Amino acid sequence: MPFCPECGTEVDGSANFCPNCGTGLEAKTSTPSIRKEEFKSAELDEMVEEIANELRDKGVIGPDEKILAYSRQSRYKSLIKPASLIVTEKQLVYYNPKIIGSEIKTRTTDEIHDIAIDAGIKNATITIRTEAMDDLVFENFPKNECNKVRNTIRRIAESF
Repeated sequence: MPFCPECGTEVDGSANFCPNCGTGLEAKTSTPSIRKEEFKSAELDEMVEEIANELRDKGVIGPDEKILAYSRQSRYKSLIKPASLIVTEKQLVYYNPKIIGSEIKTRTTDEIHDIAIDAGIKNATITIRTEAMDDLVFENFPKNECNKVRNTIRRIAESF
């Protein structure tokens, strides 16, 4: 069966229009398009790399530091770009672009004492507790991404 070139939905070979998005279909078979999830993933990877390059340029993360987990704040909380939590093999970085400059907070993974997640329906608040007892509280991050951040940091801590 052919696929809609616009949304990737499988369509009947004799259909003139996609039943999902209404796009007109050619008589010939088209190959599957990139699905929305794949596009979002590619867009996210591009955005993460852009942020990582900004942080490398500022000297916050090293040139060879790998990003192991990433989460960005729900977009409605920000006028420019949403704030981001980035976990590398060495540190946790909170990066919040502002109209002028940016707010950057870092904690090495060995400084982190505990991570608490207060989950709502879709979003969560993540609290990073450190040995120095200076809690960092980050609000409105997707709950599943907060869990990934927490689990990644715990895995790093266990490897030492």
